[in-house]
Amino acid sequence: MAFAKVAIESPLPQLDRLFDYSIPENLVEACQPGVRVLVPFGKGGNSQDGFVVSVSQTTEVEGQLAQIEQVISTVSVLPPSQYQLLRAIADRQAGTLSELTKLAVPKRSVRVEKAWLAAQAADQAQARPEPNEQVLSFRGRPDSYLGRSTLLAEPRHIDTRFAGISVAEDKTLSLQGWIAHFVAFSLEQLASGKSAVLVVPDFRDQNRLIAALAALGLQHSVASFNTEQTPSARYSAYLSCLGNQPVIVIGSRAAIYAPVANLGGIALWDDSDASLQEPTAPYLHTREIALLRQQQTSCNLLFAGHSRTAEVQRLVELGYLTDLTQPFAAPKIAVSDLGLRVDSMSYQAARAAFAAGGAVLVQVANTGHSSGTYCADCGTRSQCNSCNGPLFIDDKSQPRCRWCSALNLAVSCHSCGSPKLRQGTAGSTRTAAELGKSFPGVAVTEATWSHRVEQLKAGKRLVVATPGAEPVIDGGYAAVILLDGQRLLSKDTIRATEQAVAAWSNAISLLAPGGTAVGVGLASPLGQKFALWDQVAIAAQELAGRRELNFPPIFRLGTVTGPRQLVDQVVAQLDQIATKTGAIEVLGPLKLDQQPGKTTSPGLAGLAEPIWRYLVRFEYGVGDKLAQELKARVLLVNAGNKAINAKSGRASRAVRLKLDDSEVI
Repeated sequence: MAFAKVAIESPLPQLDRLFDYSIPENLVEACQPGVRVLVPFGKGGNSQDGFVVSVSQTTEVEGQLAQIEQVISTVSVLPPSQYQLLRAIADRQAGTLSELTKLAVPKRSVRVEKAWLAAQAADQAQARPEPNEQVLSFRGRPDSYLGRSTLLAEPRHIDTRFAGISVAEDKTLSLQGWIAHFVAFSLEQLASGKSAVLVVPDFRDQNRLIAALAALGLQHSVASFNTEQTPSARYSAYLSCLGNQPVIVIGSRAAIYAPVANLGGIALWDDSDASLQEPTAPYLHTREIALLRQQQTSCNLLFAGHSRTAEVQRLVELGYLTDLTQPFAAPKIAVSDLGLRVDSMSYQAARAAFAAGGAVLVQVANTGHSSGTYCADCGTRSQCNSCNGPLFIDDKSQPRCRWCSALNLAVSCHSCGSPKLRQGTAGSTRTAAELGKSFPGVAVTEATWSHRVEQLKAGKRLVVATPGAEPVIDGGYAAVILLDGQRLLSKDTIRATEQAVAAWSNAISLLAPGGTAVGVGLASPLGQKFALWDQVAIAAQELAGRRELNFPPIFRLGTVTGPRQLVDQVVAQLDQIATKTGAIEVLGPLKLDQQPGKTTSPGLAGLAEPIWRYLVRFEYGVGDKLAQELKARVLLVNAGNKAINAKSGRASRAVRLKLDDSEVI
């Protein structure tokens, strides 16, 4: 008799454990760890989807066990290594396995699965090819990417030499510095017969990487995890990682879950990018998942960027990461004092670039005609009628919310009721129009996330772009002008400095050889360090500031949010579970400025309850124990309690728990 431990796919946290089932004789061969199954559950015996985690000949459960009803698919889509990773993430974040499987395991496509199984059968009939000793060499390449490391990529195109399988396949290419490192990192893993996982923030970086690998004839080794893929395409990419052939996985944050069995290394580009932070449960940054996976598999790990985050700097100072950065010439950057938004230094750099027939990139902070709107009568910042978010004037000259993107055509001031609006600082659309008038005869291009432009041909042109949306131009830009620097630095987040420096650095990396950059209004100590390209000093200073405040990454930070009576129960005497004084600190509570909802419970039935929040600051060493305790407490107080949203009327858990909550700082 065979038995299986099954993880039920259920959003209920009380079902976040393994259940024992007996395996019918006709399903023993097909019921292997990782396959999808259908099992009866509960008193009614309703069928539930699940994953087989393990199979054994014995069970510790006494009495009659229910039988597995059906093996949905014989493909092991949740192999043991993948389950261990997802289980570790769920435990770290006080979440459930079901939350992770929804993110990590794509929905099944029968057509794609049949084609993959047929291809696997054909591959097994052939001998596995030997690993190829292909190498990409270039200036600044480290001897090896073995171990846990980080590096600052050279912010320009560099000449590379590719030594292929044969002399006829050798090539010379000019690649961006970071792309050269990622290709070389991948080739090093393939040479040892293992796979590589390359995680980048968005589709632009992904397309550039794929194009570079295709130019070297390695496109057949690539598995693309694109956020814009159809479900069937994503499932196909997922299945391609389950085979025995080494692959190069390229994608955004979903790629970190790629189920490669022979993982050789993980490389993560620009971990300062907010898109690498998971916005839903488990609310964890891709960088932390990469660290967890490296600990489990002992694979190689590389964090790279043009700048450096405080989190990576902390790991370098602890000796956990080795800095592989090789010396390179700093780009030419001039900074000016605060004054005009576009000053004379910027105009001079643009004129010189256009006179030489080159292109100019102007980076601005916000999209649209105006970065914000204000009441023309009283000066109050305009707010969205739906979510109270800030309004701006979009590229169609309509007031739109920057938070929820809702149109506010009949907007009026929340303070005085006036319908008159006054525009704030110019956004990308107005900046492009104004600069276009200053340089007649020059082609003007606006690039934003709503108006995508990836690649441009060389020539005399003016490009106005928001951070992260800057297109690559053949040969590079003759000049890069950074506007709205103080606006980027004044964002309401503790990460404003590192995000601004990353945005500036990525824009400057698009400069042509001999090109110049101008940082308008950046003549400050930070601006001086940036002009000298002293990225390590900037990161070290940022980390020192976090250390003084005991903010992440020095400590971890979680939030407990809900009605006051319930959150008080969750955090009561919480610090006493730690043996070391100060290892856990509860801060608050803070009453949130949002419309109260109704809480249904025996003690709070039908009452409109204000929403309160506690902050829990804790050391890394007590994280596992604290997560387990908080998960149990939240599960207890949520039993029988529901929060009814005041606007939508939807029911949800009365108390919400987030560990590593990035929104509060």
